[in-house]
Amino acid sequence: MKIRVKVLVLNDEGEPYMGTGPILLLQGIERLGSINQAAKEMKMSYVKALKIIKKMEICLGGKILKTTIGGNDYGGSKLTDLARRRRKRRSPFPPQPATWTSSPNKK
Repeated sequence: MKIRVKVLVLNDEGEPYMGTGPILLLQGIERLGSINQAAKEMKMSYVKALKIIKKMEICLGGKILKTTIGGNDYGGSKLTDLARRRRKRRSPFPPQPATWTSSPNKK
């Protein structure tokens, strides 16, 4: 038997907005300084990453990224204080879904 646990934070309407994927996206953006590079690393389209970011901003009531336009040399994205605070308050569970395997007890 395998048990898979997935932890999600829900907004007031019960919709998920800060699960493992968005947390990993924020971590990637913080590390790489780029929405596009973080999305590629996760094998996610840039458009999907933007939709996730927009949904988080609506649910959190503020901007989560500071972006600058300018290509490889001058452009990029950084997390706002709101995003950093929210990321630090995330669940103490691991950043990847945990899997436990159990075998029946022998009698």
